[in-house]
Amino acid sequence: MVDLRSLLFMNLCIGCYDTEPIEGKLFCLSCYVDIPYIKSQESIPALLIGKADLPTEIQSFYSLMTYSKSGLIKKVIDSLKYKSRPDIGIKLGAQLGETIRTMIPQDAVLIPVPLHPKRQHKRGYNQAHKIAEGLSSQLEIPINDTVLKRIKYNESQTKKSAQERKGVKDQKFALRKNLNVITHSHAIIVDDIITTGSTISACYHLLKEAGYQKISVATLAITI
Repeated sequence: MVDLRSLLFMNLCIGCYDTEPIEGKLFCLSCYVDIPYIKSQESIPALLIGKADLPTEIQSFYSLMTYSKSGLIKKVIDSLKYKSRPDIGIKLGAQLGETIRTMIPQDAVLIPVPLHPKRQHKRGYNQAHKIAEGLSSQLEIPINDTVLKRIKYNESQTKKSAQERKGVKDQKFALRKNLNVITHSHAIIVDDIITTGSTISACYHLLKEAGYQKISVATLAITI
């Protein structure tokens, strides 16, 4: 369902919906200074400590911001996922892409975490694919959404506690039957947030089964 308030305030800051954003940005100056940007990609391993579901074999992690349930970025992610604002995913994906442009190998391909068809029909788009579109525009590498599919329809993980998310791991995803020939050796899983890491883990193991030699992860945010 289209969020009418978001449509009415498309030209306002996505953090407060009260003020015009800085030219070329999504945020006003007041919100911009409060954004918890990750200052260095080298600091990401420390942010992932305690996320035991993440496979240790993942090549690299890339992310733009940190996420907490009481923070500004929760409003941003909620607008992206629940208020008909796919443009947020594209613009922030492009911002992440600009940040990590020199770190990405040219033989890589972006693989968005899929939504269940029912949820995608209801939402109108897959937020992970929108993020991948923004990334692709800066990294100049392709998107492949023909590898994975979601086969289990669950409630949103963002609104669940960590303990509840840990209980929803089994058989959420599968490889598509008519899987295209793998033409890139390095897959980059794209999603909005890393929470416990269970979603990333499920996708990782399927992509290894599909034949990808190296697998990395790119998200807008990491929970803290």
